[in-house]
Amino acid sequence: MYKFKIMLVLLILSLIVGCAPSIIQEMREQPDGDFVVNYNYQVVYRRLFEAQRKCYRRGDRGVRGQLYNDIQEGEISVSLLSQGWYFLYTDIKALSESTTRVVVYCKEWNIARESVLSMLELWANGKECDCKG
Repeated sequence: MYKFKIMLVLLILSLIVGCAPSIIQEMREQPDGDFVVNYNYQVVYRRLFEAQRKCYRRGDRGVRGQLYNDIQEGEISVSLLSQGWYFLYTDIKALSESTTRVVVYCKEWNIARESVLSMLELWANGKECDCKG
């Protein structure tokens, strides 16, 4: 019986981990909003990553980010760790040396999308993270 439980847990975990990339791809099919800021993409990435970690990393929420210097892009995802479910995904892309486009994807029933978009834009422009909205 013990071995059966272990096998069941491993199966469930593998299904969750295997579904994560497809969940992100599904989210990326329809953006919830975007904005352009007049800062280098690395600066924007750092500001957004630090603010999202401060505001969203609690309980079973996790924040992950990846910066791709070779293609001048970055991505940040916020997920429910226990379920492998992403509810906020941010794409960051350099348009020029000093201009960056941010595309936001939300998939959560209890966050106000417009509030999240405006908060992210404020953070990207260097405003202090107050974790409200």
